[in-house]
Amino acid sequence: MEGAVFQTRISAEDPVSLSSTGCDQLEFFLASNRESPPTAQQIASGGEISRIMLSIKSALAQSDPPPAGL
Repeated sequence: MEGAVFQTRISAEDPVSLSSTGCDQLEFFLASNRESPPTAQQIASGGEISRIMLSIKSALAQSDPPPAGL
């Protein structure tokens, strides 16, 4: 996804609202080209989701490669 911009934003919620899923809010922002600002996407096609997940997996594999034999 050449030219794409992906951002992760984490905001702390009120600690009183702690639940089994935590108290932080995590949002992903994406701009598929550099001309538009990153926005939180509410709707995405299956192809878009697949490309984004492949990009995330590739980035994670480069920073923390899986053990040999997997």
